[in-house]
Amino acid sequence: MAHAPPFRIILSFVLAAAPACRAPTGTDASLHVVIASSATTVSQVHPVTFTITVLNQSDVTAGLHASCGPHFEVKDTSGRTVGPPQRFCTPSLFTPVSVSAGASYGLEDEWGGLGAPVNSQVGQPLPPGNYTIIARVRARVAGIERLYVSRPITVQVAAGS
Repeated sequence: MAHAPPFRIILSFVLAAAPACRAPTGTDASLHVVIASSATTVSQVHPVTFTITVLNQSDVTAGLHASCGPHFEVKDTSGRTVGPPQRFCTPSLFTPVSVSAGASYGLEDEWGGLGAPVNSQVGQPLPPGNYTIIARVRARVAGIERLYVSRPITVQVAAGS
């Protein structure tokens, strides 16, 4: 009996598993995430407040992981994630928030222009310039958990912040 070449076996496995794979970010229309900023310029003295609204456009209740945060990421002009610093969170704070079909849920996060390496809680002032802000909300909809993201907005870090 002849054996199939290894690439055929691998390809067969990949094709069989592909329907079960899910994208890491939500591109479907079940949850719509929007971010707005209280100002277009930020400094440590004058932080901005991001209002993040999650609209459940599905026909089932969604479970949002809305505690802890931050619920946004900061990218520099090269697209590299530069912040914000992470917050310490205990497992008791991981309880999902239920958002009924057709309902919305609002979150607020404050940012003072600090950056940090990914998953670090130690922040440092970012250099002056423009930064892209994207809201990120992890949610479970119809049994599938994924990360839903907003369209980006731009916020300027002021000199001398």
